[in-house]
Amino acid sequence: MSLRVSGPNLEQTVTEVAVLDQVLDACELQLTEPSLIKLTGLTSTLSIGLGDPAGSVALYLDEDRRPWTAHGEAQPDPTGRQFTTNDAAYGFYPSATITTADARHAAREFLATGHKPSSLQWSPEPAAG
Repeated sequence: MSLRVSGPNLEQTVTEVAVLDQVLDACELQLTEPSLIKLTGLTSTLSIGLGDPAGSVALYLDEDRRPWTAHGEAQPDPTGRQFTTNDAAYGFYPSATITTADARHAAREFLATGHKPSSLQWSPEPAAG
């Protein structure tokens, strides 16, 4: 499978796990603030947070354009995580905090399958209204 990886100063297509790891490593080293990195497949998208030493987040947009949020262990930090993308900042509840290792594992799984990573627990986002 092929993924388009996008983030601050980053646009690259990857087809191999080793290359994905290298791209995410390089991206994380150059980040000046916690950011969402978008991995776009043929019919769905996974976004992971990089650059926050306290944790990460993972968001999934499925084939029907339904958004999902990964959930980890509730963190003692009541403010949760904040990540930027396209010059906008997005806040996440403490329960959405996952480890960066888990987020990167989900990225590898998404590259392999093109589907919502089963290595994380997911909840659908409420419908806007």
